[in-house]
Amino acid sequence: MNLTGWQKCIGAAALFALFLAIHSCASSGLDVTEPAAGTPATTESGGWPVLPAGDTPGPARGESMVFGWELAGDDYYAAGEAAVPNLVYHTLQLLPAQQDISWAIYEFTGLAAGDAPQSVNFSLANPRPKLLYFGFPDYEAGMWNWIRVNNPGLDMPFALTNFPYTVSPAGNVYFAVVAWDGWDAVIQRVTLYVDLAAPAPQDVIASDGAFVDHVEISWSPVVDPDYYVVYRDGYAEENIIGTAESDFESFDDYTADNLQYYEYWVQAMFDGELGRLSNSDTGYRSNWERHQVDLSGDVGLYCSVAAIDGKPAVSYYDNDNGRLKYACAITSQPAGQGDWRVHTVDFSASVGELTSLAVLDGKPVISYFDNANGNLKFARALLSEPMTGADWTIHVVDKDGWVGEHSSVAIQDGLPVISYFDYTNTRLLFARALSPEPQAAADWQIHTVDDGDYTGRFTSTAIVDGRPAISYYDDDATCLKYARSLLTLPVAATDWRVYTVDNAGDDGLYSSLIDLDGKPAIAYYDWSAKNVKFARALVADPTLPEQWLITKLDQDGTVCQYPSLALLDGKPLISYYGNTDLRCVIATTAAPTADDWHLFSVDTQGSAGNYSSLTIIDNRPAILYYGNPGLMFATTETPEIEEGD
Repeated sequence: MNLTGWQKCIGAAALFALFLAIHSCASSGLDVTEPAAGTPATTESGGWPVLPAGDTPGPARGESMVFGWELAGDDYYAAGEAAVPNLVYHTLQLLPAQQDISWAIYEFTGLAAGDAPQSVNFSLANPRPKLLYFGFPDYEAGMWNWIRVNNPGLDMPFALTNFPYTVSPAGNVYFAVVAWDGWDAVIQRVTLYVDLAAPAPQDVIASDGAFVDHVEISWSPVVDPDYYVVYRDGYAEENIIGTAESDFESFDDYTADNLQYYEYWVQAMFDGELGRLSNSDTGYRSNWERHQVDLSGDVGLYCSVAAIDGKPAVSYYDNDNGRLKYACAITSQPAGQGDWRVHTVDFSASVGELTSLAVLDGKPVISYFDNANGNLKFARALLSEPMTGADWTIHVVDKDGWVGEHSSVAIQDGLPVISYFDYTNTRLLFARALSPEPQAAADWQIHTVDDGDYTGRFTSTAIVDGRPAISYYDDDATCLKYARSLLTLPVAATDWRVYTVDNAGDDGLYSSLIDLDGKPAIAYYDWSAKNVKFARALVADPTLPEQWLITKLDQDGTVCQYPSLALLDGKPLISYYGNTDLRCVIATTAAPTADDWHLFSVDTQGSAGNYSSLTIIDNRPAILYYGNPGLMFATTETPEIEEGD
C-alpha cells in the first residue's frame, strides 16, 4: 500500500462546508471538515461523516470479548446512503458516485478505564479501490484524523499509538471508512486489539432464591486486588451497594426485597484505580416458608385449595387408601403441621381423585371422581370447619356412564356448578344445582356443553362477567378451548358458545381459569413444547383466537404441569410443577405481556410440586402441593414487585 500521509482535520473555516450524515448515527456529533487540499470534494448529496459524541456507554465487555474484538462489515454503527450491506456474506459495499463519497462508521463499546487500544485492522475484499480514507477519532480535539491510502491491500492494519485520544468519554471507540469518486470498496470486517487494564472478576453468579433474607453474589477472584466493589441494577457510582475485602469471593445483599430480581456486577480496585467490569448476573431472595401438612403416607395428590373464613383449606387424594381427604388450617398463616386439622371425607373405596374445592355459604364443598363406580360425587360440609367425615353430606351427582373425571366446581349466585368429562360419550358436561344444598342427583340439572369427538378433559370452571365459563382440553384437535354461557343459568348446549383459544401445538392440558377484570384468563400446559402458557382475553366475550394474548411463561423445555392461577393485588400469578421443583410466576401488571413476568423457584426438595393449587390469603400466595410423598404447604410475604421491575 502507498500512504500519502495522515492528515488531521483542523476545523478551519476556509475548508469545505459541513454536512450531517444522511441516515447516520442518532447521537449528536462534532462537525468535521474536509481533509487537506487534494482530497475529495463533497456535493449536495452527502458529506463527510460526523464524529459521534460517544457519550452513551455500550454494554460492558468481558476480557475475551474486547481483546481482538471483531465486527463484520455489515455490523456498522452508521453509514451513508451509498453504503449497501450484504446480509448473506455480512459485508458492506461502499458505492460512491463520481465526485462524491460513501462512508461507514464502526463502533466498539465497553472499554474500561485504563484499557489502551493498540491497533485496528480493516479487512477488504476484491475488487479493491484506487484509494480509501480511514478516520481515527481525536476526542481531545473533537475531530477526526484522516489517513488517505492509495491502492489499499486486502488487510489494512494501523497502529493506534499515534492516536492517543481514540476512546470516547463513555469508553467507546469509533473508526470511519470513506470511499470516493466512483471507487467502490467492500469491507469484510474490522478488528480492534486492546491492551487490557486490570482484569475483571470472572464468573459472577447471583443466587436465585437460595436464601430467605439475602442474595449472594459470588465470583472468581483476581490476583492481589485492594478490594472489590459490588454494583446493583447499574454500574455507576450511585449503584454501589457495598465492598468486599481482597480475600473475599462473595458478597451478601441484605437490602434486597423479597422476590425482586436484581442485576449485579463486580469490579476490583488496584492502587486506587478500578479494573475491568465483570459480567453481570441476575438474582433474587425468596422467603418461601414451607412445611408438611399430611405425611400419613402417599397423600396429597389432586390438590384443590380455597380460602375458608380467611384460612387455607385443601381437598386431596389419599393414594394409599383410595380415600378423599380434607385439611384446614386453624390460622390464616399456619407455621407447621400442628396448625392443620386433617380428616377423611369419603371412606368409600377408590374415591377422591381429581378433586375440586369451593366455598358455599362459608362452608367447603368438593366435587370428585368415584373411580370404583365411574361416578361424579359431591361432598358438602355441614360446618365451616368440619373435623370428621360425619361433618359432611355426600351424594352422587351423575352416574350415567363413566363420568366425573376432571371436574371443577364453582359457585354462582349461591348455587354450586360443576364442569366435568363424560368418558363414555367423550364430551364436556355441566351440572347446575337447583338448590343451595343439593342432597341427591335429582337436585341437579345436567346438560352437554361440547359434544365434539373426545373433548372435555382438564376442565376449569369460573364465573366470568356473571356467567359460567369453562376452559378445557380438546383431545381430538389437541387444543385449548373456551366455552361461555350466553345465559346466567344455562340449561342446554344451545345456551353455550364454544371457541378455540390456542391450537399452535398440543395445548390446553391442566387448564386453570379465572375472571380477570371481567375477561377470561387461562393458565395451561403446552404438551408439545413442555411450556406453561398464559392466555388473556382482550375482550369480555372473545370469539376469535386473535382476541387472546398468549404468552409462553416458562420455556426451559421441561415438564411444566398442573398450573394453578390466582390474582394478587389484581395481578396474575401461577404455581406449577417444573419437572423437578415447584415454581411460581408472578406478573408485574394486571394486563401482562411477555416481558411482565418474574419466575421463582418455590420448593426444590425431592421433586416436589405436583398437583399444585394456589390461592391468596392475607394478600400472600398460599400453595398446597404434593411433596412426593405427602401434602405440603408454601407461602411467602407479599412480593414487592412493581410494574417495570
